[in-house]
Amino acid sequence: MYTTQLETPLKAIVSKLEAYAGEKITIFKYNDFGFPIAIQTTLKELSIQPYAQYQNTLKIVHKPKRKRKYWGHRFYESDQLIVVEGWHDLDTRSTHDTIGSNQNAVTTQSKYACFDKQYMKDINKTLNTGIIVKMNV
Repeated sequence: MYTTQLETPLKAIVSKLEAYAGEKITIFKYNDFGFPIAIQTTLKELSIQPYAQYQNTLKIVHKPKRKRKYWGHRFYESDQLIVVEGWHDLDTRSTHDTIGSNQNAVTTQSKYACFDKQYMKDINKTLNTGIIVKMNV
């Protein structure tokens, strides 16, 4: 089988992230339900591989905070992703509104629907320094 290696956005991401192998990073991405999450992790390795019907996918192998084994995540060229140097928490104050509170509980509501692009834009605004990679943000 003959394949050509074209210059893709994923190759640029791999070239930037390779310098951070063994370093602490935070990956901001959408969970399965379409809401943003922050994965605090230590990067092990990166690769671009075909997967299912996709020609190019980015595979990140990493060890999350407080875990012993390595995990792998695949990202497609259409996914939204922000990678930041160091460990950061997700600040939900920019993406949620408080709709009620009392002595025992605070009720919040998301500003946006699931998989809304504005989530990543708000996260990008709150992060000041240390952004390594932004994909489709």
